This record gives sequence, C-alpha cells and structure tokens, in this order.
Amino acid sequence: MSNFLFEIGCEEIPARMIDNASAELSRRVRELLIHERLADAVSLQEFSTPRRLAVIVSGVSQAQPDIEEQVMGPSLKVAYPPLLQLRSPGKSAWISRNSKR
Repeated sequence: MSNFLFEIGCEEIPARMIDNASAELSRRVRELLIHERLADAVSLQEFSTPRRLAVIVSGVSQAQPDIEEQVMGPSLKVAYPPLLQLRSPGKSAWISRNSKR
C-alpha cells in the first residue's frame, strides 16, 4: 500500500468556499479510488489554503486487482447477416446468387 498526494493549485478561493471545496475534493477522491478498485477503505487528510486544495490518501494499492468479465455481444443476426442469409435460403437462392457474378 502506498500514499497518494493529490494537489490542485488555483487562483484565489474565497474564504467562505474553502471548507466546502476541500470536503468536496475529499469526497470525490475517496469515491473515485473505491470505484476504480484502488482502495477498499481509505484514510484521507485534507489540506487547504486560499490558493491550494490538497488531499493525502493512505492505503492506496499499487495496481488494480485483476477481474474477469463475461460480456455478451450482439446476436448472430446483427453480427453476421450475410452468413445467415447463405445458410437459410434453398438451392434456388444459391444458384441466383452465383449467377449474378
């Protein structure tokens, strides 16, 4: 597990907005790390000044764990329409198809 520093430098932030901005940054960083499977439970430290917002996160994984997913593709009718047309018609369709060439 590693530590991660995320710091944003900006122009002057009004004093009344610093606390909310710092809390919002912490919340979003926590949600992102959990969503991306980089940390199960993170401990955050917030730092803020009128020109900077920073978060130090402890317990971040070096890499995401591997996952296996089964993804279903489109139906055969959509994926391979010409192949299905060749299989279904009778002999007359095969002859007329070859005679056009």
